[in-house]
Amino acid sequence: MMDRNTFQPYSCVEKYEDGLVRLTAEAQVKRKRGQEISREDPEVQILDNMIIGKGEESLLAVIHADGNNMGIKISKMLEGKTDYDTCISKMREFTEITADAFSVQGVQALEKCRDTLQEKYKGKYEEGAFLFRKIITDGDDMTFVCNARFAMEYVQAYLKSVQDYQKKNMSEWMYSSCAGICIFHSHYPFSRVYSMAEQACENAKKKVHGRQNKIIEEGWLDFHYIHNGIGGDLDSVRKRQGTERCIARPWLIAGGEAGNILHYDRLTELNSLLNEYHVSRSDIKTIGNEFEDSLSCGRQELVRVNGHHKGLENTIKEKYSDQEQLLKMLYDFSEVYDLWFKEG
Repeated sequence: MMDRNTFQPYSCVEKYEDGLVRLTAEAQVKRKRGQEISREDPEVQILDNMIIGKGEESLLAVIHADGNNMGIKISKMLEGKTDYDTCISKMREFTEITADAFSVQGVQALEKCRDTLQEKYKGKYEEGAFLFRKIITDGDDMTFVCNARFAMEYVQAYLKSVQDYQKKNMSEWMYSSCAGICIFHSHYPFSRVYSMAEQACENAKKKVHGRQNKIIEEGWLDFHYIHNGIGGDLDSVRKRQGTERCIARPWLIAGGEAGNILHYDRLTELNSLLNEYHVSRSDIKTIGNEFEDSLSCGRQELVRVNGHHKGLENTIKEKYSDQEQLLKMLYDFSEVYDLWFKEG
């Protein structure tokens, strides 16, 4: 018998919770090491312990964040310096400050976010749902796993913490980071999810590159929701699904101009507007689905929804003059509506 994910033969059967599980030799070694790490570090959580509940909601999120313009900063820092001891000293200082900004203060922001979520939803979910599991905390790299329902709160806390580091610590260096989120079911192959989160982060980082050689310190976010097992890289998946023309993301999270049409606050404002006019979840989802078919279908569905809510059309036109951009916002909004916007 063979593992369909790795194509390796099963070599043993081990007891897991109330049942038995077949393992390959490689999986057996990894499981043993994972159990050792869990005993050594109480913060390490089994992913199934972080979901809302089996049969209810098993969605998790991998968040991968990467610092912006780090190579440029190093080049500027060492410009004109040729002495070995001076360069080594400056690099060590830079490395220490960078680790403090991303790994220390960033993790503190995540811990504070966790405590806030526990207080806000006290008694609503099991304690495990609020936890996050660090995968990588190295220099300006950060990768962690959390419950998908709280992924946006964690990302906002992290990116804003990195953005505020200079002001808070009177640092010589200004820092920023971009992030990618991949939402998945807890038993989906983790290596693929991690790869998607990395690619989403790279898409987000395009927003801070190539602007007339200027150093842009902004925190952008891209996300991908794995709905099925389609293979390939992120761009090819979106192309095959026909969604590449539908999305507005990446979204600006930290830094930049508050009035930017791609600032994530615009999505929260849109949510408030739709709540004010009592637009149903079904209507929101249908607009997104129709827009995925074609621009004209999306427009037609938006007209239908406007017709059922007196005053909504005029309000939308005042706030969102570009209808195609609005439809893209609604598409992103509809995809994560149940997780990040819908109350209850």
